[in-house]
Amino acid sequence: MEEIEDIIAAQEAEAPDISDDEDPAEDSWTTEDATTVAKQTDRHVFLYRETVIPEKIRPFFSLADLQPGKKRKVVLWHENHRFDAFFEKTIHDPPLTRLRWGKEFGSLLASAYPEWVEYFKKTRSESGIHHRST
Repeated sequence: MEEIEDIIAAQEAEAPDISDDEDPAEDSWTTEDATTVAKQTDRHVFLYRETVIPEKIRPFFSLADLQPGKKRKVVLWHENHRFDAFFEKTIHDPPLTRLRWGKEFGSLLASAYPEWVEYFKKTRSESGIHHRST
C-alpha cells in the first residue's frame, strides 16, 4: 500500500482542481446486492460530515418520498456506539439528497483515518477508501 504522502504528491502532479460545484460523489456509491451498498469516501465525508446520495442509491434508503426542505432521522452504528444522523433534501434547484452526521461520528472517522483527513486538507482529489452499508 502506498504511503499517503506518495498519493498526495501523485495527485497534485496530475489532477486538475475540482470546483465546489462539481459532485465527485456521484459515482462513489455502488450497489453490491439487494442488502448492501458501498460508498467510496471522499473529502466531504471527512471535512464536512456529509455525503450526497445519488438518485440511483436513494431507493436503497427508501428516500423517494423525501420532499425538498425535509429531513429524515437515521442512526449510524459503529461497534456498540450509536450516532444520530439524518437524510435531508435541500431546497436547491435541483435539490440534493444528502446524509449528514454530527461531530461525534466525524471525530470517530478522523481518529480512525487521520491520514485521510490530512490528505483532504491538502488536496482536492478523491480517495479509494470504501465503506459498506447494510
